[in-house]
Amino acid sequence: MKTLESILEIIRQGGEVDSEELLPFLYPESRSVRFIRNDYLARTYYYAGKPERARVFAERALMLLEGNSETYISFYVMLQTVLGNADAIK
Repeated sequence: MKTLESILEIIRQGGEVDSEELLPFLYPESRSVRFIRNDYLARTYYYAGKPERARVFAERALMLLEGNSETYISFYVMLQTVLGNADAIK
């Protein structure tokens, strides 16, 4: 089994990762850990030039967000702007 860091590195280098490889990292017991991992994947895909893939993880992270994180909200708005998705920003 690959580590999360090795999966992120594959994405950074423009590689593809099978969804099944991601599943063990997306369903830990802690809500905060799920948020962090979805955030990592969203940002990694975004900076690897794959905003459509980033959107999926960004939306999951947003649903898991506890409280108000100005940093995350700023990233989410930036991503949706790049995607031309004004409805998601509202």
